[in-house]
Amino acid sequence: MTAPILELEDVSAAYSTYRALFGVSLVVPENGIVALVGSNGAGKSTLARVVSGLVPASGGFVRFEGQDVTKWPAHRIARQGMVHVPEGRAIFSSLSVEENLTVSFSRRVGRKQTPEALVRAYHAFPVLAERRKQLGGTLSGGQQRILSLAKVLAVPPKLLIVDELSLGLAPVIVDQVYDGLLAIHGQGCALLVVEQQVDRVLAIADRAVLLVKGAVAWEGPARDARSTLESHMLGGAAANGSAPFSTNGSHPAARRVVPSPVSPGGSTSVPPPPGAVSPGAPGPGPATHGGPPAHGGPSGAGGTSHPSDLWVVGPNFPSPN
Repeated sequence: MTAPILELEDVSAAYSTYRALFGVSLVVPENGIVALVGSNGAGKSTLARVVSGLVPASGGFVRFEGQDVTKWPAHRIARQGMVHVPEGRAIFSSLSVEENLTVSFSRRVGRKQTPEALVRAYHAFPVLAERRKQLGGTLSGGQQRILSLAKVLAVPPKLLIVDELSLGLAPVIVDQVYDGLLAIHGQGCALLVVEQQVDRVLAIADRAVLLVKGAVAWEGPARDARSTLESHMLGGAAANGSAPFSTNGSHPAARRVVPSPVSPGGSTSVPPPPGAVSPGAPGPGPATHGGPPAHGGPSGAGGTSHPSDLWVVGPNFPSPN
């Protein structure tokens, strides 16, 4: 059996005192495609950064081609054949499309092979060929994302990690981006794809890994992932608003309580907040200036108070340990 291109064993990571990953283990097979999915804040981008050396692991092991690279700096890992395309657009906005590609390609393959690399990039992404003289900063968000991905085509890496490729892109641009991914994979490159558009990434992936609160909640074949991911990410409810409020694994968050309209008789179905005066009830004593107390607040407060029924209980985050 061929050794995996990437292996994580019991990996943990933290930002100062906040722990972001808890004992994550996963495998990316050689020339395989693994989808890394989960809700916002689940730890997907942190995991990608740990693998590429941008964020140090606080525990566990990261092995690339069987070699322990846990403590390696990012530039040394990149030289071994791993490329990380992070979330956002890593381009030079003041350079043209062709200048962006030339800078990247000449550094990786040398000046003599740069023209051939440009041909491959323009063939994979025709929109870049049409805009080769246009400044990178004037491209649309989707075109900038394509440009950042096209830089990989000079020398296809052994492992490509891509983070949120489809974020904020139009569907037609997402199609082009994923076509480019498959073209890179066809040249023998393994893929670790961080994505929130679950349907899109499962269509190309061999395996899927679900992260919940920094830990692996499920891992298995992509073809079996849909129902499992729905039950974990939506609590078994449809994504049409029927799912209960969630705090990502803890007890449900409290909904905002909206007071009912006051009936003609002056009664209301929601108890007044502390300090409020009910209609018809005797108010507090007169203020020092002889006038009524300030509107919306207790006597002598001189300002408004926030009724208790307007506060929303936020999510519970894992305590640092």
